[in-house]
Amino acid sequence: MKPSKKVYVFDMDDTLVHCNPETDKANLYLILDVEHELPLLSYFKELRNAGELVYICTTRHPDVKAQIGSYFAIPRDHIICRDFALSTKEMLDIVNSKAKTAEFLAQMVTYKTQVLAKFAALALEVDFFDDCYAQFAIADPNVRVMPPELPTPVA
Repeated sequence: MKPSKKVYVFDMDDTLVHCNPETDKANLYLILDVEHELPLLSYFKELRNAGELVYICTTRHPDVKAQIGSYFAIPRDHIICRDFALSTKEMLDIVNSKAKTAEFLAQMVTYKTQVLAKFAALALEVDFFDDCYAQFAIADPNVRVMPPELPTPVA
């Protein structure tokens, strides 16, 4: 089926912005403390300002949605946060253990792959930008997984 509309989905951390790692660790990723913006953010803003369908898909907790919406100036229903709960102990394990971080990364990739499949099922062409793009293996031809770089203009 040919897509009827295009949607742009962006990971947040280390794709659009780089957040303060000390704040993240101390607050278990519940506070959005942007250290600096990354180059792809300009493309995100360009698309948003042009009225394109833009979403942020993050594995941050849903309690951070208001902060994300405010910072990126997008509606809360265009912010997709992880749908799996983690206890404080689990979050501490993730920030303190490489093995637990790897497990979380795998869980994150699975979750985001499901989100992208839902967009594609709606006959949407999806451009997805994520710093972990190499971890994704998506066969759907309507979904393009791309690195967090400015796309090359089509001539």
